[in-house]
Amino acid sequence: MVSDAIDELMDNKLRAVGKSDLINAARAGDPDAQCFLGMAWEEGMYGLPVSLEQALRWYSIAADSAYEGLRDDAIRHRDRLQAAIRITQNNGEKIMTGIIADVALQDNTDERTPLVLVLDCSGSMKGDRIAALNAGLVTLESAMKDDPTTSTRGRVLVIQFGGDDEVSLGTWQDAIEFSVPKLEANGRTPTGAAIRAALDAIEAQKSELKAAGIAYKRPILMLMSDGDPTDDWEGAAVACKAAEAANKVTVFTIGIGDDANLDTLGQFSSKGAVKIKGLQFKELFVWLSASIKAVSQSKKGESAQLSPITSWASVGTS
Repeated sequence: MVSDAIDELMDNKLRAVGKSDLINAARAGDPDAQCFLGMAWEEGMYGLPVSLEQALRWYSIAADSAYEGLRDDAIRHRDRLQAAIRITQNNGEKIMTGIIADVALQDNTDERTPLVLVLDCSGSMKGDRIAALNAGLVTLESAMKDDPTTSTRGRVLVIQFGGDDEVSLGTWQDAIEFSVPKLEANGRTPTGAAIRAALDAIEAQKSELKAAGIAYKRPILMLMSDGDPTDDWEGAAVACKAAEAANKVTVFTIGIGDDANLDTLGQFSSKGAVKIKGLQFKELFVWLSASIKAVSQSKKGESAQLSPITSWASVGTS
């Protein structure tokens, strides 16, 4: 059962609204509606089928955006469902327990362009760097939602790495519903583990899209870091390059600050690495949103024409 803080929402305006109004309010960013919609999916309210995955999705969104009291509640239920929804092995096949198809994929069958942001949140990112990166993500959210093509075809996953060699995966969201997480910097730089998680998440997303009958463009993986990896990263770099060579993913590696090791970052992509100008994350993410649009609009078998990177990248660092 959901906790008292969320249960109290049943007595306010959300109890009286219809399913469509509740979903629209949640998608518009209302944290109360997001938590309540998580509860509705978990308990099968409003005629919705029980789906722990959808409940987890909306608790996770609320956890990133809700006000303090409700946020704590949403985080607790997000963590509880993450433990309940786990991948198990059965005759060599991965099975996800308690899950039905993503409702966003049911509602919107447009071809998708998946994007995975692999973001360094280690201690060296503290201060201006993490603040500028957070502001840049807000710009990305706005730019994607404002464009009618990107908003319905972009699909975004944010992976953070830092802490005690920790990798934190968000949830896949269509661009129209993308809610940026608040990044905090601390700890080490487990770049290799983060890239492995990203490659696995991309393949899992492809399988989910295929199962829903939805076509997709080649996914984009963007790695951003300001320092050297602190884990065993070489194998992950080889795997990332191999996936790129097999046309499974398009990889961009971005160095942040003067301490960024572009030689190491360049090992993750055949294109090498580039360094961002200063802290011009906003310019980078505007370019990225436009790139997703270009990829989404490209015809099968044609290469998307991306804008030059000179608006945000230092010249001569590739």
